Amino acid sequence: TSLPPEDEARIGEIFSHHSDVIGYHCLRTRKSGSYKLLDVHLTFVGDMPLSRVHEICDELEQQIRDALGTFDVLIHAEPAGHRPETKKAAYEKAHDTAG
Repeated sequence: TSLPPEDEARIGEIFSHHSDVIGYHCLRTRKSGSYKLLDVHLTFVGDMPLSRVHEICDELEQQIRDALGTFDVLIHAEPAGHRPETKKAAYEKAHDTAG
């Protein structure tokens, strides 16, 4: 079962309010009992050092946990221009989420 839409919206707000996150897509959440899982693709400037991307992901994970409690978070970082539309289409096809 996915998280409620308001929880997913709150997660999206956390990503959108971080100045170094260009965008996000392929947001998936799951909940089973008290276990919560988040899987998402985040887009960053392509020449940002990997150490900085990692630091930002750690910050975002903590913000999500502060807002919504214990969470298992998996972030797939992508450089801007890495054809996210193609990845999104493949994701939607694989998960049958396209309109």
